Amino acid sequence: MQDTREHPIRLKYSHPGARPPVYVAASFTSPPWQPLELDYVQVSSMRNDLDNMSEFEFFKDFYVTEGHWQYKFRLGPGDWWVCSEGVDT
Repeated sequence: MQDTREHPIRLKYSHPGARPPVYVAASFTSPPWQPLELDYVQVSSMRNDLDNMSEFEFFKDFYVTEGHWQYKFRLGPGDWWVCSEGVDT
């Protein structure tokens, strides 16, 4: 029997120089693949002690059933898409 319970997940994105807005589009959203804007927090840059420029961490919480899901991030309002580094695509 397949587990149909929903489980919380948090998708996160960060990259030096990334600025809001950042979106996520996923196969588990309703409607599927509709970009949703990520929440974000401003954090200090970790590049070096002399760099006081701020960076951002983006995130969004979801509830999903167990299974194989796909998602990708859109940077800004245009058509620049990226995938999570270190995650099978």
